[in-house]
Amino acid sequence: MKTPLIKKLKSLVPEKLPQGMKEFDAWVEDISQLSELPINDKLKKVIGTLILQLPPSVAYVPKRHVANLVKKAAANQVSVEVLSLINEKEKAEQSNAVTTN
Repeated sequence: MKTPLIKKLKSLVPEKLPQGMKEFDAWVEDISQLSELPINDKLKKVIGTLILQLPPSVAYVPKRHVANLVKKAAANQVSVEVLSLINEKEKAEQSNAVTTN
């Protein structure tokens, strides 16, 4: 689903961090649209973790910034998995090379 232009522009303006479950759910919905990721527990966990990592003096954050951090976290997760698979493949190849020599 395409995010409306007005919502994209509004996402650049710092907004108050969520102060209750309804506000948090609204944040998750907005960030889901901005990041083009589905709403699920993983997304909620990432957003909650990102909020907890903010400095104590930060009470307002642009939702676009959070959406970009969520996208980066998703890319990191995929990259870690790819690197892990490659490392396992290399170890298996090295093991096969040692046993054949």
